[in-house]
Formats: sequence, structure tokens, C-alpha cells
Amino acid sequence: ELIKISGETENPLPNLWLAGKLGQEGADILRAAHMPIAESAESLMLAVRGMIRLGRMKRADKKRIKTEKADEKILEKLRNDKATLSEAASKERLVALNIPVVGSTLVNNLDDATCAAGEMGYPVVLKINSPDLPHKSEAGGVRLNIGDEQGLGREWKEMMADVAAHSPSARIEGALVEEFAPGLEMILGTVCDETFGPMVLVGTGGVLAEALDDVALALAPVSEEEAGCMIASLRGRRLLQGFRGAPRADEGELASLIAQLSHIAVAYEAGIASIDLNPVVYSRGRWRAADALVVAR
Repeated sequence: ELIKISGETENPLPNLWLAGKLGQEGADILRAAHMPIAESAESLMLAVRGMIRLGRMKRADKKRIKTEKADEKILEKLRNDKATLSEAASKERLVALNIPVVGSTLVNNLDDATCAAGEMGYPVVLKINSPDLPHKSEAGGVRLNIGDEQGLGREWKEMMADVAAHSPSARIEGALVEEFAPGLEMILGTVCDETFGPMVLVGTGGVLAEALDDVALALAPVSEEEAGCMIASLRGRRLLQGFRGAPRADEGELASLIAQLSHIAVAYEAGIASIDLNPVVYSRGRWRAADALVVAR
């Protein structure tokens, strides 16, 4: 009877199923018919809340937000890319799309790294560059706040040894010498969902991003105003407002960056599966991506 009723409406009909093992046969019948089932009042309310949020996003008038067409040269390059890009390649694509990134230089040996750091000025960051290591820190592939040439030489040798021990089969495509830019960290990203299409994300970022689980998602594209509402929904927004004497971050510039990223997700849907910018750092009065991972289609 429930399946029959569900077939007569386009709206989802979540079911609160409290029969437990005694009603397992009935639950299996409903699941086989793709009927949504919740086994507690709490999970049912969470599901209903999610459906309400999804309905609001779908009702938003996305047609009024104009999205520029993709640059065919960039799109063609993305189509020819391997699935997961290295950080250097990811940042190269993002710079072409006018996403601001922290300055870095790709090097292939310690001598080149020493020259790059000398030109950039210490302190610097040293990072392994590999399409096989999306989580470089876990492999020992990130060294922060290196203060001088002697420290750079030591960290280079240790990093290469740690990465080789952790991931001996990883393809190493040099290393990045990067400006050390400490500051307030956020996470930004896009994903092309099979059901909902391009989506954009913002959250409290850095190494604690997964632990805090403080993110906002929206269907792309979004306006700067909508991006501002996403920021306002975060528990970590207080950090942007000068928490405990820290300087205030530019929320307007962050909203603009979120909107820009959402437009990229739509325009380059055929070439980009996802973009992960973590962290995006507010340092020296501006937002820039300190780390980037682009997954091409």
C-alpha cells in the first residue's frame, strides 16, 4: 500500500520504520522499491530537514546568475589531463582561471630549491609534487616555516626519504618551494554530483577541516550574496570577525571567491570533476589558495 501511494506522487515519502527485526521483511520490500526508510525519529527529522534544504536550493533562480562560457583552450587542456593532477599542475590550471594562489616555484633538485628559496626569501614551505599523493602531509611531504638554507637542505633530504618510505611507488614530479603565508584558513571546493550537478562548498579549513565538519554546500552557480549566506551559516564564522584579537578577514572577498569558483564549476563541468582548495589562507590582507587539488574528467 505504501509503495502504491508513493507511485502516485512525485514527492518523496520517507517512512518511519520502528518494527525492527520483526518487520524486516516489510522493510526489505520498501527498500527494494527505493522507498526512503528511517529507523528512528531523529534520522527521519534529519532526512526531512535535508529535503527541505534541497528544495530551497532547487527553487533558487539560477538562471538569473550569468555564467561565462568556458575558455576552449583551458577546457581542452583539462580534457587531456590525467584524472588527478599534481599540486603544481592544479595551481597552473587555477591561475589560468584567475583563482589567486600562494606564490611557489616547481623545482627538481636541492640546488634549484635553494635558488628558488633565495629569490623568494625565507621562511619558505617545501612540498612534494606528485599526482599520486593528494594528501601530502600523511606521506611526510610537507615542511613548513623553513628559516634558512641549512634548514632547507635538511628538510629536503628528510622529506624525500619519508615520502619514499611511505609511498615507494608514487610518481614524484619534483617539489614546490612556496612562500610561507600563515593566516586564517578556510576550505573551498567544487564537486560535480551525479544527481545534483555542480556544487560549491565553503568551510572552516586547514588540518582540522574533517574534524570540525563545519561546511556549507550549495548548487552552483551562486551569487556573491548567496555565498555570503553560506559563510554566515558556518559555526566558524566568528574566526573571520577578529576572534580573540586576531585581525578581521575580508568576508566580501571570500564570498566573491566562492562565487567565482561556483561559476568555474558550471562553465568547466565537462573538464573538471572536483576542485579542493585546502587551505585557502587569509594572509597579508588577501585570500589565496595555499594548496590545491584538481581532479579532471
